[in-house]
Amino acid sequence: MDRLIADRYRLLGRLGSGGMGTVWRARDELLHREVAVKEVRLPAGLPEDERDQLRERTLREARAAARLDSPHAVTVYDVVEEDGNPFLVMELVEAPTLSSVVRDQGPLPPHRVAEIGLSLLAALEAAHAQGIVHRDVKPSNVLLRPDGRVVLSDFGIAHTTGDASLTSTGLLLGSPSYIAPERARGLGSRPESDLWSLGATLFTAVEGRAAFDTGEALTTMTAVVAGEPAPFELAGPLTPVLAGLLVREPEDRLDAIGARRGLQEALSAGAAATQALPLLPARPVPAPPARGRRRTWAVVAALVVVASGTAGYVASTRSPDRTTSTASPRPSPSAAAVVPAGWKTYTGDGWSIRYPATWQVGTYRGQPQLRDPVTHRTVRVGPASLGSSPLAVLTTTATAFARVYPSYSRVRLEQTSGGAVWELTYTDGGADLHAADWALVLGGRGFTLFTQAKAADWHAASPELRRVVSSLALG
Repeated sequence: MDRLIADRYRLLGRLGSGGMGTVWRARDELLHREVAVKEVRLPAGLPEDERDQLRERTLREARAAARLDSPHAVTVYDVVEEDGNPFLVMELVEAPTLSSVVRDQGPLPPHRVAEIGLSLLAALEAAHAQGIVHRDVKPSNVLLRPDGRVVLSDFGIAHTTGDASLTSTGLLLGSPSYIAPERARGLGSRPESDLWSLGATLFTAVEGRAAFDTGEALTTMTAVVAGEPAPFELAGPLTPVLAGLLVREPEDRLDAIGARRGLQEALSAGAAATQALPLLPARPVPAPPARGRRRTWAVVAALVVVASGTAGYVASTRSPDRTTSTASPRPSPSAAAVVPAGWKTYTGDGWSIRYPATWQVGTYRGQPQLRDPVTHRTVRVGPASLGSSPLAVLTTTATAFARVYPSYSRVRLEQTSGGAVWELTYTDGGADLHAADWALVLGGRGFTLFTQAKAADWHAASPELRRVVSSLALG
C-alpha cells in the first residue's frame, strides 16, 4: 500500500473498521511520526445535498474535537479531505479496547471499573465544557494502555451542542446498547446522554454483559427506551452510581458531580475491602500431603449454606418477613467440612473449591459455575468487592432482582457472622427454584457464593451443596 492523504499522511496498514469508517496506521511525512488516520464513510444512498451536509458537519465536528485537551481523550491532530471524503488524523494509541479485555478476560473488578469510570468522566467533562457531546461512548471506544492510562477515542461523530441536527436524514449514530433513551426517541444529544452511555459502558465492564442487549438492534433500542437494565450481580459498590446513570429521564439522571462522587466512593470501598481484616470466623486446617505448601482455610460460617431453608439454619436474628419454622440443628463444622473422595477441584485466582466429579464446570455471566447436569443443583462462586457492608451489597442485588422476576419471594435477607445472606424463591423458565446467595469475607478477600436447586429438591440438595461451599479455600 502506498496511499498518500493530503500530500502528507502515508497509509501503512489497516487498524480496524466499523460502521463509521476505517482506521489506518499512517506516517506523518512532515513531522516524521506515526499517527492514526480515520477515513470516515458516509452512509450510502443519501441524496447528494444531504451527503454534502453530512460531510461538512463531520469536518466541523472533528475540528471541534481537536480543541479538546485531556489526557483521557485521544488527541485529534488534523482534519483533511481527500476525494470528497473526510479524514481525521489522530494520536496513535496502541492498546486493547475495554470490549476486547472484557471479552477475553471476563468482568473487571469494581474498583478497576471505578478507576476507568473516573478517567472517562474526566474526558467527558472536558468535552462538555467546550460544548462537545461524544455521542458514542461504548466499550470499543475505550482504550486501556499498559501504563494504566485510560483513553476515550472516536470523537469523530461528536457534535457541538449549539449545532442543529441533521433531522432530514433520520440518521442515528451510535451503538444500540449504549444509546441513551432520549437519543433513541429522536430527541437529540446532550451531555446527560453521554453520562447514560458512560453508565452502560461501565455496566458492561463490571458485569461482563450489556445492560440492554436483545441481540437485535431495533428490539435493543426498544428495551433502552421502555425496559429496565439487566440485574446487577457483580457491581457491588458500583451499583448505586450505575443505577443513577442509567435512569431513563435525563432530568432525573445522575449528573457529572454525582457520578464522580459515586465512582470515588466505589473506589474507596474497593480499597477498603482489600485492606479489611477477615470478617469470617475461620480456622487453618492441614493441607493434603501433595499440596503441603498450600495454606487452606475451612470456611466455618459458610457451612450453613443451603441448610438455611425451612429445615435449616436458625439465625440469631430474623427478617420481619421471614416465616418461622421448626429447624434442624446447625451442622457442626467438622462434619460439614468432610469432602468425599474423588471430587474434583476448581482453582481460581488464589482460591479453590471442590465439587462432585459428575458435575460440569462452566461460566454464568463471567462467573465460575459448578452444576449437576441431571439435578441442576448449582453453585456459582467468585471474588467480589463487598466494601464495608456485604448486607448492603445483597440488598441492592435483591432490589434489582425483584424488578426482573415478578415471581420472586424473599425468604430472608440478613447479616450473618461471616457477612450476609439472601435467601429467595422464584420461577424462571417455568421452573420453581430455591436459592441462597452468600456474601462473605475470607482472609481479607470478598466472595459471593450463589447456591440453587429446584424448589422440590432444596431440602435433599442441602448436604451436597453444603459440602461444595464449605470446601472454599484460599491458597
